[in-house]
Amino acid sequence: MAEDGALLVRPDHMIAWRAQDSGDAPAARLTEVTGRLLGREKYQGCLGA
Repeated sequence: MAEDGALLVRPDHMIAWRAQDSGDAPAARLTEVTGRLLGREKYQGCLGA
């Protein structure tokens, strides 16, 4: 993982999502990922990760 990568860790210490780097639009990507993890239909698109 690059220095600008990210992990989302669940309360049970399992990795829910990881990004090797920040990519082109990190805020939009994080919004999409958190929406998908929370089961919100609006964000069910392809993550490309």
